Amino acid sequence: MLSLHLGWTMTTGGDALAAAWRAASMLRPPACDMLVARQWRFERDALHGQFLFDDDIAAVEGFVRDPGADAAFERLAPRVGPEASSLPARIEAVPVGQRLRRPIFVIAAPRSGSTLLFDLLAQAPEAWTQGGEGGGAIDGVVTLHAAARGWEGDRLTETQATPATIDALHAGWRFGLRPRAGRPFDGSLHVTARLLDKTTENCLRVP
Repeated sequence: MLSLHLGWTMTTGGDALAAAWRAASMLRPPACDMLVARQWRFERDALHGQFLFDDDIAAVEGFVRDPGADAAFERLAPRVGPEASSLPARIEAVPVGQRLRRPIFVIAAPRSGSTLLFDLLAQAPEAWTQGGEGGGAIDGVVTLHAAARGWEGDRLTETQATPATIDALHAGWRFGLRPRAGRPFDGSLHVTARLLDKTTENCLRVP
């Protein structure tokens, strides 16, 4: 699996860009050859996109030439503005089989106090998060987005847990992963690093 990273360093952000990111991140992944998953992450001073492809460098290079194939990119690019400095695309191999150990998922109904619980748990030294809700890691997988299943619902079962999907999920959760204070996940296995995720939609994904 190959990972394509696109990103911009921002001089301004604000609520407008954050709102555009939230809307764009839930859009259906583009219908690109060999695309496995897509995810956008917005930070205080940067916007990053991760695109996972099967091992086909030609497909990756073709997407780099036409990122507008992703409707989310088309929504986000105008929000970046001329004041942003463009970062070159980066292509890396994703280690197959690399797993995050003993992840923690907060499963709760909306407005039930899950954000407070998440914020408290995130203070633990072993907790690593994406900085907020990580729904893009699931919805960004081409085969897991609700549109790929006829909009029947968000529920997921073991039938969707194919080896390729599992690899894409772990790679997606590693994207932007960081501890309470420190650098983002560097790609190596951290024995004490535990994913902490609080995504409201997850309460609809379990039986």
